[in-house]
Amino acid sequence: MTTTKKKYISATIARMSNQTITVSKHVNNNVILLKPIQEMWYDTLDCDKLTAKFGSPLFVVSKETIKQKVNHLKKIFNFPGYELVIGYSFKTNYLPGVCKVFLEEGCWAEVVSEMEYDLARRLNVSGDKIIFNGPHKTDEGIANTIKNGSILHLDNIQEYERVCQIASDLQICANVGIRFNFQYYNYSWDKFGFRFNEEEFNVLFEDMAKQKYINFVSLHNHCGTYILEPDLYVASINTMYLIIQMAQKHGIAPSMIDIGGGLPSTAPLREKYTAGYITGNGINLALYADAIAPGLEKIRKLLGNKKLRLVLEPGRAVIDEAVALITTVIANKNGKHDSKITLIDAGVNILPTTTWYNRVPKVAKQHDSEYTKQRLCGPLCMQIDVISEGSYLPNLKPGDHMIIPNVGAYNHTQSMQFIQYRPATILMDDNFKPVLIQRKENFDDVFLRDIFPK
Repeated sequence: MTTTKKKYISATIARMSNQTITVSKHVNNNVILLKPIQEMWYDTLDCDKLTAKFGSPLFVVSKETIKQKVNHLKKIFNFPGYELVIGYSFKTNYLPGVCKVFLEEGCWAEVVSEMEYDLARRLNVSGDKIIFNGPHKTDEGIANTIKNGSILHLDNIQEYERVCQIASDLQICANVGIRFNFQYYNYSWDKFGFRFNEEEFNVLFEDMAKQKYINFVSLHNHCGTYILEPDLYVASINTMYLIIQMAQKHGIAPSMIDIGGGLPSTAPLREKYTAGYITGNGINLALYADAIAPGLEKIRKLLGNKKLRLVLEPGRAVIDEAVALITTVIANKNGKHDSKITLIDAGVNILPTTTWYNRVPKVAKQHDSEYTKQRLCGPLCMQIDVISEGSYLPNLKPGDHMIIPNVGAYNHTQSMQFIQYRPATILMDDNFKPVLIQRKENFDDVFLRDIFPK
């Protein structure tokens, strides 16, 4: 691990758990993690009662945890001379009941499709508090964005030309931002936005300055996902500084600096995706804020010390830890080489991010039996339906419950209709009482669009 990595990413006490823990018990020379020092929000869930009422598996959302995550970002990214705007990334989890909590906390809506834009409007988000990102926007979507006064981040030169034409036809000024990408050593998030090139940006700004119906308000970069090196944000902001200098030569400049999302959650990645970093509870987002502070101050001075907006577009960093999944044991069996398999009623159809995350299930009730290494498999007729390759668990019986934490990001939105009906989702409200925000899927939900043969 490089010095830079060590500087910014503090080590978690244990790799096997997403909680700070006390140990310990040894089984076959393996350390077994027993009791968390700090109780997690899902530790007090009555799994028997909740599943009896809403079914199993069951997604559970903590409203209080969402509020805590948002307020934490507001605190650590509070910079002098900047008004902080948190644009919640709808694509990360766009359950209306979840989005509503973020909106109640003062967040804007960051959307990447017309479907998400329509959802934001259905949730009564004011047009000027919607940021429309993404590489594909239809003419109708662009027109609606302009009419509603939303911020439209341009992805490419063809889109810019279309926006200019549509705004001119409507005779309404379009509030636009430029999304750019850049090279960072061997890393480049280059599918999205304009490639940073001095000559091309000067041509773009020269034309933009002449446009009657184009209002350049934002400069935007989203440099990756689950970013474990704050220096990547530093490089992004340094590139913004150069781009703003170019824009100023043509008499225009943004009033909003949008550094995108990509902040990591506390959910631990599978080791093969960590590139040598420690993930999990070792993540300290305050270090990211500290890293970008000098660059932001430099930009503010470049723009005459005027008040600017700083936009964050967090997704997994604010919702992952706020959602847990209650699942129920179906059966136990022996696998190859006398390995143990525990079958549960939750599969990769509802937990697609299992590909990336090291899932660490928590047994709902304390067991005194010996902890052994077990493969946790779902109910789908696929050999790859494995939630965890090697979790240390007690001897569980059919009907026992487990809780799988940190499942708020990209599981609802990327889940699929495959073999099993998708489960219900409840929100634990301000009084920690369950409120149904999405019912369990049924036959009509799956086949509603189909035309059955006579």
